Amino acid sequence: MAALAAATPHRRRARRGGIRDWSINSIKFTGDENGNVKQLHAVRVGPPPKFEAIPGSEFILEVDLVLLAMGFLGPVRNGMIEQLGLAVDNRGNVATKDGYMTSVEASLQQATCAAANPS
Repeated sequence: MAALAAATPHRRRARRGGIRDWSINSIKFTGDENGNVKQLHAVRVGPPPKFEAIPGSEFILEVDLVLLAMGFLGPVRNGMIEQLGLAVDNRGNVATKDGYMTSVEASLQQATCAAANPS
């Protein structure tokens, strides 16, 4: 595996110490006999929307804690959204009209469940 380069277009020093790194895909984690994470195996990926692995860019980071920032994956549909019968858009967000009105009369959308702009 290639050593992690000191500087790339997707890597820079953070303001408060440490290093910020993005456009990587976590492949696997390895740990010790007690189940503690010790290494992150990763590969650099190309631009969206495909995020394809870049051949030869595999690397390993020595770690003792891993936090995954998954981003917003959409609202949880089972529960209130299903119970109210709210329509969802093709991305899984609650569908809205002008003024953030949902498909149910007198039901406004909260910003965390809708896309940035009403559809």
